[in-house]
Amino acid sequence: MLYYNTNLGAICALRARDGFIKWLALYERDKGSDWNNPAAHYYRDLAPCVYDRGRVFAAPADSRQILALDAETGLVLWETSHAAEASQLLGVTGEHLIAAGDKVWWFQVEGGKLDCVWPPPGS
Repeated sequence: MLYYNTNLGAICALRARDGFIKWLALYERDKGSDWNNPAAHYYRDLAPCVYDRGRVFAAPADSRQILALDAETGLVLWETSHAAEASQLLGVTGEHLIAAGDKVWWFQVEGGKLDCVWPPPGS
């Protein structure tokens, strides 16, 4: 299965052998940006989905959200805007999804709770 983040309001699961669309999940796109001073998430470059133990994580460029979806159904498990400045999803280690940009964020893969930010605020 291939998991594809379109950066145009949809994430999908495609069967690798023939391109059959298994599921398509829509998310809310950010429409209120000032193009003279765009929000940080618009600078997310190619941000492929990250798969881990039945979950798919995505950080679309057209959304402030980082999303976790069920890999079988496409159901959104959780979403967070705590790391709207994150430009990359680095991977999953143990029980954390790690996102990076000017900072590094550790999110619990179960529920999406933000556990840590480095460097800490105010430093």
